[in-house]
Amino acid sequence: MIFQLAIVLCLSSPVVLANWNQEQHAISVNESSSVRVGGSCDSDDVYCTSHGKRYMACINGRYKLKAFEKCEGCGTDEDGKCYLKAICKFKIRIENIAFRQPLSPFFVAVHTDEAQPLFEFGKKASRGLRIVAEDGNAAPLVNMFRGADGVIETFALDGPVFPAGSTEFEVYLKESYLLSVASMAINTNDAFVALNGVKLHDHAVFYLDGLDAGSEENNELCSFIPGPACASDSGNSRATGAAEGYVHVHRGFFGINAGKDLGEEDLGVSGNPLAADRYDWRNPMARVVAYKM
Repeated sequence: MIFQLAIVLCLSSPVVLANWNQEQHAISVNESSSVRVGGSCDSDDVYCTSHGKRYMACINGRYKLKAFEKCEGCGTDEDGKCYLKAICKFKIRIENIAFRQPLSPFFVAVHTDEAQPLFEFGKKASRGLRIVAEDGNAAPLVNMFRGADGVIETFALDGPVFPAGSTEFEVYLKESYLLSVASMAINTNDAFVALNGVKLHDHAVFYLDGLDAGSEENNELCSFIPGPACASDSGNSRATGAAEGYVHVHRGFFGINAGKDLGEEDLGVSGNPLAADRYDWRNPMARVVAYKM
């Protein structure tokens, strides 16, 4: 039996009418040719049938009939070319649940499992992650991910997230897509929080521990810390001499300089060394909640 169906022809063509032959699994694109399951092909063209359940794709030189993933559908770009698009929209809320530890503007990436991981425990942090963890600057990490294999989109959010505060953003996700985020605890040397390639579902909740990039010594001196616990002109130098050298769970803020005679640039805004009772934390530091819209 032959059914009349509208399909999106993913070349440079607009939406057209075509014949779908259910028995032969073929789409007649014009009078002289058809796209057939098992037929030869030499491109990544996609043909989307209007029933919304399946599409024809060129895989390893042969057309194959595939079912859409959950949260996947057909879209048409401004040139009329069809593509498989993410159709599930999520709102993501990130809450700072730490005490006196603001979080820097968040790095965000949507990607597949083909993308490089944001970090691996026990291994050296990438340059982009190091700059997030030491300076609270997400731009180099965004640039590192942008255009890389498996990365769908990447961006940085605006503004820090202060204790008891939150930030929100929206993303479109297919079922197979993963989310990564990262932010510095800015009253530290190189502490950060992160999601490292997680799958989302409606009302998913993640608690983020404080992690250590291992790229800077935790000397707790204001001349090496960019956060509001320190004067804005105290500087933010790198203390790499005794850095641990690998990503691990952060041990916390111990107030190791209490009672020491420090230079003015190393003192907090109170005029005293930074104290554990003001800037230490107990994990987790942040909470992430995902809502399907």
